[in-house]
Amino acid sequence: LALPDAAFTADAHGSYDLPEASLVGQVLEECAFAVFEEPVSPEQPGLAARLAARLRLPIAAGRALQTRFDFERLLSA
Repeated sequence: LALPDAAFTADAHGSYDLPEASLVGQVLEECAFAVFEEPVSPEQPGLAARLAARLRLPIAAGRALQTRFDFERLLSA
């Protein structure tokens, strides 16, 4: 069985804490995933920054944010 030539992403909907997200992210890296979406809570933007420092896999965040202040907090983290 051959898979199509496609980039896979994983969306966690902010479900993990930092240690869990790190472990899952490492597995996703090993499996050549393209992006890890919303691995940690959007309520704690600093966690996304800390996770991004631990992984080579790009982290997508911000889908649930609604105001410029929310985005400023995320970007400053």
